[in-house]
Amino acid sequence: MDTRNSAVLRWVTLLTVLANIAFNYFYVKLTGNDTMGEVSARYPSLFTPAGYAFSIWGLIYVSFIIYCIAQLQKTALDKKIYNQLSLSLLFANVLASVWIWCFTSERLLISIIVMFLILALSLEMFIISCKAAKQRKHSWWIQFPFSLLCGWLSVAFLANLSVVIASQQGKENIPLTFTFLAIAALTAIYVGFRTSNPVYPSVTAWASLAIWVARKDTNPVIGNAAVAVAIIAGLVVLTAIVRLSAKRKLS
Repeated sequence: MDTRNSAVLRWVTLLTVLANIAFNYFYVKLTGNDTMGEVSARYPSLFTPAGYAFSIWGLIYVSFIIYCIAQLQKTALDKKIYNQLSLSLLFANVLASVWIWCFTSERLLISIIVMFLILALSLEMFIISCKAAKQRKHSWWIQFPFSLLCGWLSVAFLANLSVVIASQQGKENIPLTFTFLAIAALTAIYVGFRTSNPVYPSVTAWASLAIWVARKDTNPVIGNAAVAVAIIAGLVVLTAIVRLSAKRKLS
């Protein structure tokens, strides 16, 4: 892809990110539909975190905008990795808007399929950016927005799936919630130790603490389990930071 086409792709990606942010902000206000939190509250899902947890999207969107501006700099236009990441980021943002429509209109089965596709795209971007950072071809920070996104969507997919299952069963499912918490913990451990990336497990810790806040009074057993996951994820974060610092000193 020549420089001109690269610039066009990256501008389109930036505009798509901005359009998704605008859609996310205005959709419920303009349509009068229930918010994502209000829809989730209608179903007895124990894995749904407290509402404040979703504020992480603000950080994710800011990191996207900074990334999109960085990839438009003249010195970056000839670097192929930005084209690889931009295409996936573009589709992920389009699908994110589709997901909002599906979930708030309670098309829950379709929403989980869309969420899975977004998760797959985020995983692809995470892997590509981590490899680039590891090989020192690009700054370590290139992986930051995709680590945030992949970390959050890993938990959000489980939360979305939990809501779908709760909508079918019509009751709380404690064993399933324990299973999902275990998956979140194991994933944070695997990613943290495999990549020495502290961002991904820090998102797991954030989400787990929000689950504790949501469940500490109504279901303390689940709340305590969520705290345990948050502590484990926090230890993984510290370990990843130490390992990352050691690698930088050796190089």
